[in-house]
Amino acid sequence: MSPPFKGDGPEPRFRPHGSSEFHAEGAIVRISAEGPFNVEGVDEFSRKMLALLAEIPAGQAVVILAEIRGTLISPADAWEVFEAHSRRAQAGSLRILGSAWVLAPDVEGRNFFVPKARQIFAQVGRQFEVFEDVEEAKRWAEKLLDTAALGDSKL
Repeated sequence: MSPPFKGDGPEPRFRPHGSSEFHAEGAIVRISAEGPFNVEGVDEFSRKMLALLAEIPAGQAVVILAEIRGTLISPADAWEVFEAHSRRAQAGSLRILGSAWVLAPDVEGRNFFVPKARQIFAQVGRQFEVFEDVEEAKRWAEKLLDTAALGDSKL
């Protein structure tokens, strides 16, 4: 069982590590992030993400496309907060169809932490893929959105 979302708890003990920027391009939520992240960094990331998602109309299908640099290496409690955030976001008013991570081959910890992320996203019911090329990730995201739109048109 995941801990509660850290944004609901006491003030952070440490300065947030990691950086992230967010914006929406239609139904694709774009993230640019650089690790490492500590608990406070993941909490800050999560608050920014939830704020952006709250601006998108309820019921809209979206795909998250994250370009990650630096490292995926983060402490276990930071990954627990990431999991709690992912559950909260998935249970929200949007239909988050999938997450695409764009990782260069030199992103530290990718062989260990990509399987961890895959497990988290599978548990919350979100498709997940990793790419080295952002254009390939965009095509995957657009395909998910097109498939969802086709399914919606049959209702």
